[in-house]
Amino acid sequence: MCSPWPSIIFVLAVILSDVLAGNVLVFPHDGSHWVNMRVLVEELHSKGHNVTIVRPSDSWYISDTSPFYHVIALDKAWGTDEEFYRQYIAEVIVIKRRWNAWTQLSLDVKMSQRFSEFHRKVCEMMVHIFENKELMFSLKIAKYDMVLTDPSNGGGVMLAHYLGLPLVFNARWTIHGEAHFAIAPSPLSYVPFPVSELTDEMTFIQRVKNMVVYTIRSNLYTLIVGPHYSKLCKDYFGLNVDYFSLFQAADLWLMRVDFVFEFPRPTMPNVIYMGGFQCKPAKPLPQHLEDFVQIIWRYKGDRPATLGNNTLLINEKMCKFMEYIFENKDLMQSLRDAKYDLILTDPVFPGGVMLAHYLNLPFVFNVRWTSHGEGHFSIAPSPLSYVPLPGTELSDEMSFFERLLNILFYGFTEFQITQYLTPHYAGLLEKYFGPDVDYFSLFQAADLWLMRVDFVFEFPRPTMPNVIYMGGFQCKPAKPLPQHLEDFHKGNRPATLGNNTLLVDWMPQNDLLGHPKIKAFIAHGGTNGVQEAIYHGVPIIGLPLIFDQHDNLFKIKIRGGAKIIDIATMNEDTFLHGIQEVLHEPSYRMNMQRLSRLHRDQPIKPLDLALFWIEFVMRHKGAAHLRTESYKMPWYSYHSVDVIVFLAGVVLLILGTFAAIIKCLCSRLCLRTKNKHD
Repeated sequence: MCSPWPSIIFVLAVILSDVLAGNVLVFPHDGSHWVNMRVLVEELHSKGHNVTIVRPSDSWYISDTSPFYHVIALDKAWGTDEEFYRQYIAEVIVIKRRWNAWTQLSLDVKMSQRFSEFHRKVCEMMVHIFENKELMFSLKIAKYDMVLTDPSNGGGVMLAHYLGLPLVFNARWTIHGEAHFAIAPSPLSYVPFPVSELTDEMTFIQRVKNMVVYTIRSNLYTLIVGPHYSKLCKDYFGLNVDYFSLFQAADLWLMRVDFVFEFPRPTMPNVIYMGGFQCKPAKPLPQHLEDFVQIIWRYKGDRPATLGNNTLLINEKMCKFMEYIFENKDLMQSLRDAKYDLILTDPVFPGGVMLAHYLNLPFVFNVRWTSHGEGHFSIAPSPLSYVPLPGTELSDEMSFFERLLNILFYGFTEFQITQYLTPHYAGLLEKYFGPDVDYFSLFQAADLWLMRVDFVFEFPRPTMPNVIYMGGFQCKPAKPLPQHLEDFHKGNRPATLGNNTLLVDWMPQNDLLGHPKIKAFIAHGGTNGVQEAIYHGVPIIGLPLIFDQHDNLFKIKIRGGAKIIDIATMNEDTFLHGIQEVLHEPSYRMNMQRLSRLHRDQPIKPLDLALFWIEFVMRHKGAAHLRTESYKMPWYSYHSVDVIVFLAGVVLLILGTFAAIIKCLCSRLCLRTKNKHD
């Protein structure tokens, strides 16, 4: 059962935000990106915040007048009007229908040329803004609390840095590619690069492909984007400022995905997931659409069955008791017969982990420390260049010798665990689970880690999506003190406290997807449509064209909720077969409804969560306590190359000295032997 506290906290935050109304400057991206940015803008307005939009002259989605925001109208274009996309998509379809290695290269070249031109125009627009003294003066005296921007173009990042304002991203894609790759560790061994069409379970050949695609695309982005923004940074911010550092210094990343859609991967504490935030319960359809839907389909669905909420709590079971438990046949049979839904355990002791594996049950950790040490080091990437090991009394800003101490301490701790902890369980694991099972693997397989810290207390560091932070969860409002203590504490407050087809110019897509008679959704795979399909549990027939559409639909496909049809080879028969497969194969709808249930089962709606964090940044003038300082480190410090080289040098020096001593002793011994013979 979900705790009511997150909802209560959110309500309090909303009440406070009415008093602390903010002034938000929005630098948007046009097209479908504006569709979801507009949702945030309208919600900010409804909370009493003042919102101002920077709008280029050729914007085709962003209205120049609105009751929800003020407009700063520029007389400069950025070149992405409707005609830009129409021509580009037409070229993509022609190239795809002639597909071979040469045409794929041609497509990449055309994409590079078009987007290089787009970013060049964005930079020209930023020069126009920076050189307009009256405009810059008005922006400065407006006293904005923050800049909200879509990092698909770099203008908002530049403007925030120029004005010295906190920066919040509404992000899925950035000018460097998929957003996670710019902010979080992304091990290519299990994090597939978008457009590679791979999952998080890759063979050796697939991992090679992932590495190659990542290398090519990353360099391509650098070549397309880098020169334009580098010159702008040099001209206005000096030689020591590069765009990527400005980009990584964003206070919050509001990510338009969640882990129903995305593969599990490392993340960071200033990344807030709000996938599906633009989705909402469907409103009644306009009458002409309602009539059309009623005529075409006749469908009744069954409500899915639900299970009880039995929970098995295993607390403080020492390892020496586990064999007794496993050998007690009556006890084990009673545990199986009880049909528990999960095991909740504190991983300081291993009993709950082993019992969960033995009973094949999901298990959840209530954790700060584990039998291997601090919890994060067992589940998340922990770069020792800026993540201090507990017990070292170091912070996340370490000198060279502090990083050296951190690595040595970590190595010593791991040696102790390997020598004194692991053998203790080896016999038990082999006896009951076989020789191929080790405790650490069982341990990492936990479904959720309820971490008893938060990032007000903890240093910023990489985390994982199944780590839920609940620091202070045991706290509650104080009760009245006993009278004798109340009397003692009174005093001054301390100072330091055909006919089956309907053509329309526009339709309410969200409401239509929420209609009970809708059986499938034919879509190009844009993020908004995919998230709305997940929210309403509607299977997809996908016709991807460009950008993230292939990747979006691929992720739904491998979860069993979508059928992808290649537009390059599509004909009447393949299209009809794809539609019939999705309509008549129940697994498509069942899988999407399962994703819908997972997505909706949250303590706070994603939009409310996003709004809370936006207001949080305004209230506190940033969120520096969530942002790691690692991006300021040179690459050799981040990867501890200097420490490794130093340690290798020390080892080589010792070995060299030892070899020299041996050589010297051997020489003397040989010389003495020779003298005796003489």
